[in-house]
Amino acid sequence: MLQSKYTRIACFVSACALGIALAASSAYAQIAIEFVTVGAPGAPGYPGPTNPSASVPYPFEISRYEVTNEQYAAFLGAVAADDPNGLWFSSMQSNALGGIERAGTAGNWQYTVKPGMADKPINYVSFWDALRFANWLHNGQPSGSQDAATTEDGAYTITPQGIAANDVPRNPDAIYAVPTRDEWLKAGYYEDAPSTWYLSPAQSQLLMVSGTPLDDDGNTGNCSSATTVLYDGGSYALSVSPWGTFDQGGNVTEWTEEVRGGGSARAHLGGSLASSCSVTSPGGVPFFVPGQTIENLGFRVVRPSAPAVPLLGPFGVGGVALFLVAIGTDRALRRSR
Repeated sequence: MLQSKYTRIACFVSACALGIALAASSAYAQIAIEFVTVGAPGAPGYPGPTNPSASVPYPFEISRYEVTNEQYAAFLGAVAADDPNGLWFSSMQSNALGGIERAGTAGNWQYTVKPGMADKPINYVSFWDALRFANWLHNGQPSGSQDAATTEDGAYTITPQGIAANDVPRNPDAIYAVPTRDEWLKAGYYEDAPSTWYLSPAQSQLLMVSGTPLDDDGNTGNCSSATTVLYDGGSYALSVSPWGTFDQGGNVTEWTEEVRGGGSARAHLGGSLASSCSVTSPGGVPFFVPGQTIENLGFRVVRPSAPAVPLLGPFGVGGVALFLVAIGTDRALRRSR
């Protein structure tokens, strides 16, 4: 009798674990973003005489590649059947450098990635689009209207007043976010052993040079009008940052959270196919108004804190890990209703 009781308990736990795993799969498996870990918390910030940066006092993760058309199209498909916030921009379809087409009518919009564009970086996105993508990731990639459960709250609480004032800060519990300037610079230019700040996001003390992937010699990027096309993320395979990121020196320049322009703009960093390779130096801090949408401007995302290591519990490490996944899945499912 006692054995049967424990057998039933074990089966119940096993069934729960399977159910949790399946629920987690359905809630979190829509897109996958590859991250690298940037360590050395507390290492000195970039010491540039004109625009020094602050130290980043915590380890964090940053996407290895810029957010792609395929990833952004999945986001649109989930939350932009009706698109009141303009997450899709017409040049994504009409311009040869854009990667996403839209068809249908308002309330039933459908999005398709152009042939050959899936792994190229998303462009024609504003700073607010990037924040809403981070919110969507934070909320577990739900489907539904653009509201607090999907795009308007989570990592950032987005309000008309905040947009008008360009004052929408990262929330303290953000799981995903747009990089700060300090996070972005550290991921691209800093090496911990030995402690070194490079001039190029490809482990070089020479400024990045322009060229095609065939020209890649370890310090080459799609910048300074070297080409008239965008390349798949990671095409410059030899030109990698100390932490393993690609294309921080080319393809598209990238939004960061940093407020510039007397409070009216946001900094963007990195070279692009349409901008000089010199802006890959961390000493320069160019900026755009946050509503800007152009062909050579995209973004990548960070996870501000490393995933928690599960503690031992009554069901062991795996049981606690599944329990934690269940909590996250439940929150994501409740938000999507």
